[in-house]
Order: sequence, then structure tokens, then C-alpha cells
Amino acid sequence: MTITTKEDVPYCKKVHILPLDDTIEGVSGNLFDVYLKPYFLEAYRPLRKGDLFLVRQAMHPVEFKVRSPTTCSGHTLVCVCQHLLTTLCPCPLVP
Repeated sequence: MTITTKEDVPYCKKVHILPLDDTIEGVSGNLFDVYLKPYFLEAYRPLRKGDLFLVRQAMHPVEFKVRSPTTCSGHTLVCVCQHLLTTLCPCPLVP
């Protein structure tokens, strides 16, 4: 693993995030309020298209996939105050 710094990473205004289908079995309720909002609250998370990230909340971890930062390309910073596009339809793990 290599850690490098990036200068001037832009803030993304919109990002499309989907849950992975095999991680939401048995999960009910609003995925945004229970998982994504606390994950991005007061945190600037770097994301890019295709990234997978795991959120551990409500005693059940759920994995999400970044489908597309809709307003920028490459690495972007995302926080809860920006517009997160979530879809109730889960996506499979395959690319």
C-alpha cells in the first residue's frame, strides 16, 4: 500500500452511491439516514468512481459502491452537506 498526498482535491456537489445487494439482506429502513448520513457527517471523505466502502452501523455492516461523482472526475471530497444520490435498488458486486 502506498499513501500519497493530493493537492487541490475538488469538492463534489453530487455523487451516486448504491448499496451492494449481498450486504443489505435483512436490512430495513432508510439506508441514507441509518448508514450514509452518519458516515459522511462532519467528515470529508475522498471518493472516486468505482470505490467500495463499508459502513458499520445498526449492528449490520453495509457495503456501498460509488457509481459516479456526477459533477467531477477523479478523486473528490464528499461530505453529508452535499447532494448524495442514493438508489433503493442495490447493485451487484461485479463491475
